[in-house]
Amino acid sequence: MRDITTTLFGLFIAYLVPGVSGLYGLRYFSTAIQNLFDTFFSVKTNVGLFFWAIIVALIVGLIVNSLRLLIFEKWRCKSERLTEEDIAEIDKQETKLKAFQVVIDENFRYHQCYGNLFLTLPICIVGWTYTSVKSSWPPDGNLILKAVLLWLLILTIEIAIYRSAIEGYLRFVRRTKSIMGS
Repeated sequence: MRDITTTLFGLFIAYLVPGVSGLYGLRYFSTAIQNLFDTFFSVKTNVGLFFWAIIVALIVGLIVNSLRLLIFEKWRCKSERLTEEDIAEIDKQETKLKAFQVVIDENFRYHQCYGNLFLTLPICIVGWTYTSVKSSWPPDGNLILKAVLLWLLILTIEIAIYRSAIEGYLRFVRRTKSIMGS
């Protein structure tokens, strides 16, 4: 029997965390989403609003995941993809299928998380920067220096997340192919 905790954690980091990140970033551009967060973080929140926010975050996470698939699996790592024949080979033996499910939970879900965060964090950063600059216009030299330093830090983090997403996917493919060979 599969470990449900590992599977749920993998799904949580693959879809919900990036979905919340994307939804939070969109609040800078949508008053409706801003109002949702204002209510959610106030005492007016309730269970219904919590579930609604979770469902919307999952939808955002799934949409972002489709973009991640195109960018990382179909474009950036296209020479390292698994084929339909590879998946069919795994389906032939139950032990290989169980090992493959472990690889999905232990490698692929992290790739999804990194790839999806690579796409959602810039929305947060651009929205936050726009809001910060708009609220203190015209900017003084101190604000400009802070913004440049922050953008350099963010660029460094984005590069690290991008590289982690690629490495996570390649590790997933390598481990899957080693399962097929065993």
